[in-house]
Amino acid sequence: MHDGSSIGAPGRRGVRPKNCVALLTLVALLGACSGGSGNNGAEHKPTLVLGLSQIAAEANWDTANANSIRDAARHSGITLRLEDAHRSQEKQVAQLRDFVRQRVDVIAFSPVVESGWEAVLREVRSAGIPVILMDRAIEVSDESLYVSLVGSDFVEEGRRAGRWLLEHTRDVPGDIDIVELQGNVDSSPANGRSQGFAEVIAADPRSDRCYLKVTGGMLEPVRGMRDFASLSVGETVYTIGSPRGLDRSLGQGLLSGLRRMDGIEYVQITAPVSEGSSGGGLFDEHGNLTGVTTFTVRDSQSLNFAIAASEFWNDM
Repeated sequence: MHDGSSIGAPGRRGVRPKNCVALLTLVALLGACSGGSGNNGAEHKPTLVLGLSQIAAEANWDTANANSIRDAARHSGITLRLEDAHRSQEKQVAQLRDFVRQRVDVIAFSPVVESGWEAVLREVRSAGIPVILMDRAIEVSDESLYVSLVGSDFVEEGRRAGRWLLEHTRDVPGDIDIVELQGNVDSSPANGRSQGFAEVIAADPRSDRCYLKVTGGMLEPVRGMRDFASLSVGETVYTIGSPRGLDRSLGQGLLSGLRRMDGIEYVQITAPVSEGSSGGGLFDEHGNLTGVTTFTVRDSQSLNFAIAASEFWNDM
């Protein structure tokens, strides 16, 4: 079951209340089939118990989503047992097994990663408890291990992001440098969105794309950013890039000029900028971002350029 949620611009994603409604509707239907787990006497309607394992609770979206589910469960008369997996598959597997021991009526969870679920889901099925996937898909050899998926089509989300990008850069001359920030490695949102995004932009020969993946942590921001007006010729600068696939290659040189070309502010440097380093960071000796390496003049010596950090940031 997919809600096909749309995106206006890449990077913005809100809580989808209709997903919560769809989840609770499924729970009610499944609970009606099982008869519920409550023991409130013949004159009382049994209370359905939903065991829900969410990925994490530290982000605003996670908190808002959990609150939305709590509200929907309360209005539907469903008892909710909510657990936080802290982005750990090991903890999430343990939570699913604990729900089985509690004999809940339905289990729902948003899987941390795509693979590695077959064993625990077979245990859940043996206990006769239906499973609903929330927001994210999984890779299993037997799809009957879960009854439904309440979530988005992540591949289509990636395609829409790609189409948005190409539509808003169609009049930009020259190559387009693209930095793709991906989420948790091996999660279905990251995999699906990256696949859809690549499908669309691969058709545009101007795209020059690199990937940034975060594994079990958060991206750390740079210490600071230098304004173009604060730069001085003669400063020591450092380049970081991946020439010929050599990751995190460090180069050193001097800031040799401050140029304005076609209305754009550029930093001229003697630090090396080899093929494959376009889009890399240019830093001063204190770790502040000075520019983003952009191009080099061929058949010349140490004539390299980076778009000024303040110029690049203003264009975002």
